[in-house]
Amino acid sequence: MQDQEIISLYWKRDETAIKETKNKYEHYLFKIAQNILNDSLDSEECVNDTYLKAWNSIPPHSPIHFSLYLAKITRQLSIDLLRYKCRMKRYSSQYTCSISELEECIGEKTSSKDLIDLELLKETIQSFLDTLPKEEQSIFLERYYFMDSVADIAKHHTFSVSKTKSILHRMRKQLRLHLLKEG
Repeated sequence: MQDQEIISLYWKRDETAIKETKNKYEHYLFKIAQNILNDSLDSEECVNDTYLKAWNSIPPHSPIHFSLYLAKITRQLSIDLLRYKCRMKRYSSQYTCSISELEECIGEKTSSKDLIDLELLKETIQSFLDTLPKEEQSIFLERYYFMDSVADIAKHHTFSVSKTKSILHRMRKQLRLHLLKEG
């Protein structure tokens, strides 16, 4: 079933929409949640919560890119759950690994002024991504947005793990220079 057909089921409040969403996107959404949480049960919970959140948000929203809409919901729910679980203990996942890699470029945010500047940071990172070739944009997003492991990215792009690490390292250095240049 096509995305627009599934979205129209949501608009009609037809519960088949959830079943069709699950059939088409369950593995994709589970992978995103698993990369962040590193826990199968929590990942399943986040994917199920994604279906509920999609049900509650369509209508009034009518997403243009349904898969990205669902991915964004799953990613945010997974990050929220991870933050909740990590309040008292350190928790290892692809999310914590990829975020720690980016900290060398961005630094740690502590003040309210820094939080206000997050939108500017987002725009600056987007302008940086626009300067990269498509394949490097894809690698960057796979690692730092979808939280894929370096091994998975290497396999997807048919690179060695060391080459993928090198590309990511170079991109982080370029991002750091770009951020410094942009102030």
